[in-house]
Amino acid sequence: MGRPWRVLPTDFPPVSPVQYHFHRFRGAGLFGVMNDVLSVTFRVLAGRDAMPTTRAIGTQSATTTGSGGPCGFDTGRKKSRKWHIITDTDGNLPDLEKRNRWRENVEV
Repeated sequence: MGRPWRVLPTDFPPVSPVQYHFHRFRGAGLFGVMNDVLSVTFRVLAGRDAMPTTRAIGTQSATTTGSGGPCGFDTGRKKSRKWHIITDTDGNLPDLEKRNRWRENVEV
């Protein structure tokens, strides 16, 4: 999901260096570290504990044509694709590494 690289704003540098640095940062886990630091910082600034004690799970479904990728049946729809998100009560994503380990151990 996302946008094609060719639709970057015109004030960005050319696509190839932006794409190169994005892949380098993602491969090094920098985005996960940034997410964790910012989540803790915002929680502390809001006067909350650094680590959340409650999580919220949200789901969303979209009707599909049935072609490509896994799909399942959802109440009231013939075929649909579903995705889930886990956040703390402030809407921040949890530790991405822990979330991915959890996802690998859960059978869908």
